[in-house]
Amino acid sequence: MNVKFSLIESNEETKNAPPSASNIKMEINLLLDETVLPTVDTFLKEAIPLAINFDQKRGDTLAIIRKDFPNDPTVHFHRNNAVRLKIIGQKSLKHSRQVTTLPV
Repeated sequence: MNVKFSLIESNEETKNAPPSASNIKMEINLLLDETVLPTVDTFLKEAIPLAINFDQKRGDTLAIIRKDFPNDPTVHFHRNNAVRLKIIGQKSLKHSRQVTTLPV
């Protein structure tokens, strides 16, 4: 994420005004991997402006850029691995339920 702040070009209203949130515009660029679902774009375009003092009339912008991130085998987590972990977790839960405790 890259956020650039800049003063709005001066006009009669902003000429003598001190810097404030109302005369500073934001340019937000967010980089997402191509593998992220497209629905995330829609969510972020709604959530980010709500979370900050975003004002399109003031000149604030939000851009979502998609790129192919390099695959690093030490970081990459395949869906198959997630399925395997789920199966292993279910098996260990099944075995832990079969253990009985003796009264003390």
